[in-house]
Amino acid sequence: MKDPAQTVRQFLELICSDCEDGILEVRAPNCCEHGSNYRSTCSGYFTHDMIDAAVAGIVELDRSAIAPGIYVTLNPVEPALLARAVNRIKSRARETTTDKDILRRRWLLIDIDPVRPAGVSATDAELAVALERARAVAEHLTSIGWPKPIIAMSGNGYHLLYRVDLPADDGGLVKAVLAALAEQFSDAVVAVDRSVHNPARIVKVIGTMARKGDDLHSVIGLEDRPHRRSEFIGVIQGQITVVAKTFLRAVANVDDTTPANVTVPIAGGGGADLLDCTPAGVRAWLQAHGVVVKGERRAGDKTMLLLERCPIDPEITSTGGSDIAVMVDDDGKLAYCNKHDRGQDFTWHDLRRALEPGYEPGFENARAPPGGNVDLSNFMLKCEVSKGPEPKSLRRMIELYPTLREPVIEGLLREGETMNIISAPKAGKSWLVIDLALAVATGRPWLDMECVPGEVLILDNELHGETSANRIPKVAAARGIKLEAIADRLYIENLRGRLQDIYALRPYFGQFAPGRFKIIVLDAFYRFLPIRTDENDNATMASLYNHLDSFADHLKCCFVLIHHTSKGNQSSKELTDVGAGAGAQSRATDTHLILRRHEEQDVVVMDAAVRSWPPRAPRCLRWVWPVWEPVDDLDPTALRKEGGKRKTQNANGEKAPSYTPAGFTERFLSEEPKSQAWILEEAEAEGLSIRRVRRLL
Repeated sequence: MKDPAQTVRQFLELICSDCEDGILEVRAPNCCEHGSNYRSTCSGYFTHDMIDAAVAGIVELDRSAIAPGIYVTLNPVEPALLARAVNRIKSRARETTTDKDILRRRWLLIDIDPVRPAGVSATDAELAVALERARAVAEHLTSIGWPKPIIAMSGNGYHLLYRVDLPADDGGLVKAVLAALAEQFSDAVVAVDRSVHNPARIVKVIGTMARKGDDLHSVIGLEDRPHRRSEFIGVIQGQITVVAKTFLRAVANVDDTTPANVTVPIAGGGGADLLDCTPAGVRAWLQAHGVVVKGERRAGDKTMLLLERCPIDPEITSTGGSDIAVMVDDDGKLAYCNKHDRGQDFTWHDLRRALEPGYEPGFENARAPPGGNVDLSNFMLKCEVSKGPEPKSLRRMIELYPTLREPVIEGLLREGETMNIISAPKAGKSWLVIDLALAVATGRPWLDMECVPGEVLILDNELHGETSANRIPKVAAARGIKLEAIADRLYIENLRGRLQDIYALRPYFGQFAPGRFKIIVLDAFYRFLPIRTDENDNATMASLYNHLDSFADHLKCCFVLIHHTSKGNQSSKELTDVGAGAGAQSRATDTHLILRRHEEQDVVVMDAAVRSWPPRAPRCLRWVWPVWEPVDDLDPTALRKEGGKRKTQNANGEKAPSYTPAGFTERFLSEEPKSQAWILEEAEAEGLSIRRVRRLL
């Protein structure tokens, strides 16, 4: 086993790497002095050139077993604090590092622990589950562009350490990142700690013992909960890459113009009601509107901003204490409190209306987290101080919306709407969408439907750039479109090998001016699903479509999603049941367009369910490489009866290959992350049955 002192040194040198300013604090809370029951905090401050002294002090504390745990500050500390204990560790320390003493954020800590009773060590089984979850978090972040983390076993859980370069006051960005990860990866078994976001956060010194509770190692009749020595699981060799701020914001689900501590409204919540929901932010907002804040007071997990008089009824003045106050929860929820008889019914929204005439509230305190949804079980609790907009009368609705949104594809799609295009694997839907993109880019009809001209963006995570550059000109040539007409109106982003999920695309879309694109194509949609997403879960899929709706509203464009069919014979299914996954995938979109195989070779039937247009009749299309052409002399009800209980042929009529598990792995699994839906679609295209694929998986 590696010498603990060497591991301690390696960890301290890592924490101090690329950081010449500041010092570090070593801290051991709750130390028990020899021969006494008195407990105190041991603390000391060290310069970077005195790492040897820090290592010696830590090893001595660890050897004496008087400290349950030994920690160090993650981020550089103000050098003036060195005078508290110069390059030494002293007992009974009265002052330790606070957030205002941190110079800059250099590290982001993701702390992942098994859920268990307080004050006890983890079992080996609990620790194993935590490791699995830690790896899932790391793999997810790596898949969306983050560098690989340093991974350490802390004794009872796991740490993921990422290098960052942020100010000490980061506007709540780190807090938002941890909250998003906790929403996505925490459950009743393992939890991602939301609380480790503050700049003065201390972290376990890797190489030291974790002594939580008694050491129940091999005690007969009791579950094994041993004390453990923390250790590295994975250490990066060479220069450590800093996580770009863009990637942090992507996980936090905020764009480059939105402060991370703003609570973003859910889709349909009445518009963007953005407010810096921190005590400092709310105080600044109040003062900017002429409200006198006479002081602050902490009450549990809230900060109370004490007011001199009621902004809604200025005749009500404070008689002292917290009788008139704005309350800011640590998680960003806001409330207004007026204990006087005339003000007891006033709410936060009444305050907003008084200070901002014309203000119409949205559900700004209910936020859909990345990879999840609004928790409806406590939604009304969250909205206690945010009751939502007043319902509009029909007269008001007609005044506000005298006409429908502007059409983009006549009879099919309007500005701000989303459309699914669905067919079986390898049926030519990507070629069809290229044709659609060229029609919009040039203002030409698409399958006899008029299109409004505008720029088009295709986000393709299936094709290489070389394939797109070769395929699009072929479709243009078949339609008689010169490349000069589309060269600067059609844009392509090939994401194969650098996949991004829906939530990670927020900062990417944020760079575009509203109205720049008429249509944005996501090909294929299932590759944009976040890791561990279940496409059969209605709530999850509805959340994803809600995010797309918010993107579409902001960008003033349409989204076209290339999706895949459900399994089995499509000819007998209702139109809205053809797409794979939960029913939300058809009902959350404005247009659901499907292609089903006709009984005649190389012909499909195009059918659509539309929301803001009259119903459409189904139509036959014939494949004339590289485009689909309407053929109105065929019967659109003559759908191919896809049959057989066991699928033995692929889309080309060839016999399905037989795979061993090793061969299947080599063919369908690679270092690039893939969802199960993606694997199933690729395998089905080769003729494999679902049962066979699941067995091989």
